[in-house]
Amino acid sequence: MPPKFSLQNVLDYRHSKVEKLEVVLGHLQNQLQNAREQLAAIEVQKQSLLVELGSYQHGDLNMQKILQARSFLKKIQKGIDRQKIEIERLAVETENARLALVQAKQDEIALEKLSQKELQVYTDRVNMREKQQQDDIYISQAHAASEKKMRERVPNVRFVF
Repeated sequence: MPPKFSLQNVLDYRHSKVEKLEVVLGHLQNQLQNAREQLAAIEVQKQSLLVELGSYQHGDLNMQKILQARSFLKKIQKGIDRQKIEIERLAVETENARLALVQAKQDEIALEKLSQKELQVYTDRVNMREKQQQDDIYISQAHAASEKKMRERVPNVRFVF
């Protein structure tokens, strides 16, 4: 039975940290995607309003409708600007979260490699002990066989006193 990795608690902590960072990154990516979709919807709304404004400016001019459309267009443009700022903020946060995840994953992998190395050292030691024991058995058997042959060559000499 291999010994427990001495830094197993640290490895477990780093693994849970990686999992949390993956969740955070996924959440930020989702928010960023939603913000981009909202921006696209606002821009579609802006294009629709521009077409509507263009129709107001042909033929009989209705200044009230033109002013309302322009006012609404300014509000939409402010919304687009705010949304772009939000997208930029989320993009920066997402990139920071991605970098933190990459660093945490590298730290976890380094500890996993250390754990594997420690296990390999243990396995190598066990294998070496087993080989030494097997060598000792072979040497012992060879020595016993050698002694047996020596006894067979030398006649039994009995000394009588």
